[in-house]
Amino acid sequence: MAVNLRLGASLGALAFVLIGATPAVSETTWGLSVNLGNAPPPPIVVVREEPQLVMVPGSTVYVVNDDHYDYDCFRSGVFWYAWNDGYWYRSRTWRGPFIAVQTRSVPSAIMHVPSKHWKRHPHGGP
Repeated sequence: MAVNLRLGASLGALAFVLIGATPAVSETTWGLSVNLGNAPPPPIVVVREEPQLVMVPGSTVYVVNDDHYDYDCFRSGVFWYAWNDGYWYRSRTWRGPFIAVQTRSVPSAIMHVPSKHWKRHPHGGP
């Protein structure tokens, strides 16, 4: 029992010395983080029938041409994409529900739609 007490005391003293000898380190880091958890709620879609679509010439993208939408909305492939308040949202149907997605999830064909087909182009325009 005396050996166990001495061993325990020795290990405790060693831990105290090691902790006390560790220098304090202060670092400043910079980074950019996109957190989709901070995205505002997706746009509310209350439309009783499928919106009017116009195909963008020379592309595979359809633009919603409907006054019921206060945001930009596109269809590409099987998905519907909405651009609202600086965030992208995606849905399988025009009815929703829309979920926030990262910009890299948006087809490049949509990103290359000319600004004249947008209500609020993310890089300026109408």
